[in-house]
Amino acid sequence: MFRHDLQHTGYSTCYAPETNNTLWTININDICVRSPPAVADGKVYFGGYDSAKVYCVDAETGQTIWVSNTGYDTFWGGPAVANGKVYIAGEWYNIYCLDGKTGESIWDAPITAGSNSCPAVYEGKVYIGSCGNKLYCFDAETGDEIWAFTAGSDIDSSPAVYQGKVYFGSYDHKVYCVDAETGLKQWNYTIGHEIYSSPAIYDGKLYIGGGWSNDKIYCLDAETGEEIWISNLSMNIHASPAIAYGNVYINSADTMYCFDAESGEEIWNNSIGFDSYSSPAVADYKVYYSSGDLMICLDAETGESIWQYNIGGTTSSPAVVNGRVYIGASGSSKFYAFGSSSLPPYAPTITGPISGNPGVGYEYKFKAIDYDGDEIYYYVDWGDGTNTGWFGPYPSGEEVAKTHMWNLAGDYEIKAKAKDINNNEGDWSSYKIRTGDQSPEAPIITGPARGKVGETIPYEITTTDPDDNDVYYFVVWGDNNDTGWIGPYNSSEIITITHEWSKKGTYTITAKARDIWGYESNSTTIKITIPRTIPISRNKTTFNSLFYWFLERFPNMLIILRHLMGLY
Repeated sequence: MFRHDLQHTGYSTCYAPETNNTLWTININDICVRSPPAVADGKVYFGGYDSAKVYCVDAETGQTIWVSNTGYDTFWGGPAVANGKVYIAGEWYNIYCLDGKTGESIWDAPITAGSNSCPAVYEGKVYIGSCGNKLYCFDAETGDEIWAFTAGSDIDSSPAVYQGKVYFGSYDHKVYCVDAETGLKQWNYTIGHEIYSSPAIYDGKLYIGGGWSNDKIYCLDAETGEEIWISNLSMNIHASPAIAYGNVYINSADTMYCFDAESGEEIWNNSIGFDSYSSPAVADYKVYYSSGDLMICLDAETGESIWQYNIGGTTSSPAVVNGRVYIGASGSSKFYAFGSSSLPPYAPTITGPISGNPGVGYEYKFKAIDYDGDEIYYYVDWGDGTNTGWFGPYPSGEEVAKTHMWNLAGDYEIKAKAKDINNNEGDWSSYKIRTGDQSPEAPIITGPARGKVGETIPYEITTTDPDDNDVYYFVVWGDNNDTGWIGPYNSSEIITITHEWSKKGTYTITAKARDIWGYESNSTTIKITIPRTIPISRNKTTFNSLFYWFLERFPNMLIILRHLMGLY
């Protein structure tokens, strides 16, 4: 969907192109392509601006899979794909639900004054803003209207969804939060300018651009709508922010900015100098967006330019998926895919011991998956100055074993990466082992030897690790309950844990320690007795005391009692 996910983070956890190599380009029989694409199940979906058509093309080749003609609508907003269905709103009339495989119409529903917004699909409902001042909620299966929230003006902003609430901006200068189930307003925040930007939500915070005549980005509390910080940009803002690596990325009309997501402090900016309506997409520590006629890639950490490409006029926002960038061009009536025809393998997984002894060989297993299904070579650096060199090839996804021996005690980082048969190298993965480590001492546990049923009883526990490693504890209470591994704690730190027993008996408490490398100590045991509570003798004493107290105050009653008991 637009901005990748329901929170509109604009962030993809995938590879992304290092160069401006075009994988494919297709001509669209349209004036332009403004609709931001959605990519799902190996297909790219987008709307045409002039032809009233929705397109589905193969993500690998660009070949047309289907074209759906809506008859009379044009598309500025992009689609959302969910459960095999494609949802997209027309600029003038309806929202459409199409079959993702065939493009056949499933349903359409009227929208007052049409929409430039992109839909969000959440728990069987479709949310979409309209140029008729309304945010709609439709049933995703039937297209029936469930509710509509009325704002003070147009809603071009695409709704984001987070923890059962829907967030969006409006031309009435306000950011809104409404309940996703009922449409009831939870809060609104006034910016003071028309809002084109769509909100992005991360870590309980909402980020949104200020508008065409407002050169600010706002950070609000997503739960309450309270202002957290505001930062300045150079000029008009149409774009929506992206959140990644603890930063916020957003472009004004001519400059891309990076702000600290927590404080709002500016980290860098890069001025391209062309008008930009495109919202950034972030992946693989790169920022992608369009400005003027250019498709642009920047370094996400420094803001430095990595590559550019003239695509002939841009309005669409890019989508980054599986090492490729997809974007439509407004001036050339073309749609582009940047990237390589062969993608590198993913970083391999590593499994094996995390601790051992010098002079002993240990087996490790490595497994990587190649996106294209190509065979894979592996390279392993053992962290002790030795490596395997490239070995293989092996089928994608096959687990490969290698054995290694470290001669000296120490901490070692095992690093591994994979490359396919086309020499496309993936990222490193890492794993740690400690050799020659010593186990912690058996823990010392102290506490009461007796207690009561239902009483919360405290115990202190500590141990010393010879290597001064942090330690975990595991305590078994003897009543079929235990603590599980708790920690880590500092070596020699005294901690307090508590337990209560629900039945009488004598219980054996067993405790052991384990350091962060997995070396376990011997066990320590102590006993506790939980006796039966027998209140009989205490009750007798209490009764006798009351009886004698009674006779002292009423001495004549003794004569009456003797008479009644037949003692006279």
